[in-house]
This record gives sequence, C-alpha cells and structure tokens, in this order.
Amino acid sequence: MAAFYERWQHKPVILDAWFGLEASTPFGDGVARVRQLLEHPRFDPAAPNTLRAVLGGFAASTPQFHAEDGSGYRFLAAQIAELDQRNPITASRMAKLFSRWQSYGPERSQRMREALEQLAAASLSTNSREVVSQCLGKD
Repeated sequence: MAAFYERWQHKPVILDAWFGLEASTPFGDGVARVRQLLEHPRFDPAAPNTLRAVLGGFAASTPQFHAEDGSGYRFLAAQIAELDQRNPITASRMAKLFSRWQSYGPERSQRMREALEQLAAASLSTNSREVVSQCLGKD
C-alpha cells in the first residue's frame, strides 16, 4: 500500500483507489483510519470520487461499517450529514448505503435504522431528505 501511494500520489484519479483500499481494511479501528484519511494532505473534500472512495470504502468493510455497537453506522450518518452541507448530490447517493437496513439481523437492523433516524433529524438538502425518507419507508 505504501509503495502504491508513493508511486501514484500525484495522480488523484488513481489515488482514489488507494483511499478506497485504505478505508476498507477490515482490521483495526476503521473509524479512526477513515478520520485520518479525511485529514490526509492528498484528500480533496471537494472531489466526489475521492469522497466516495473513502466513505464507500469504509462501508465496504463489513467488520467496521457493521460493528455490533452501531458505531460504523453512526459515523457514516454523521459524515453524510456533514457532506450534505457541501455536496447534496454525493451525500444523497451515499445515504443509499443504508437502503437495505431491513435485510440485516434484528440488532444491526435496529442500529442501522437509528443511524437513518439520526440522518433524518439533521438539516438535510431536499435530495438527501428524500433518500433518507425512502429508506425509512416514509415516502
């Protein structure tokens, strides 16, 4: 991973793959890792592809996103709410990561729903509010 970063750090499109892989690692504290990636000097918060690489990579890490205590869901919901203030289109697309909340076991389903409710309580754009409402079955 370090060699890949060194080789491609000046090519943002290729570096997005590195961000996604780093964010998706299934070990350690995924939330802390993603927070570090969001502060990385090469991370561009205005680039939708880079945002999707990091946040989508995190969501692809089953043990991190689906942590039993719901911390992964809460973290992603908070990131989506914050992102929605800058980029509502990307935020609304990221909110769709919660769309299958009912297909998980009861505990994870409940925690995922709580994260959706957390999003619903935030000040969201029309796009994101519509997605969250659809996910919750409140359309």
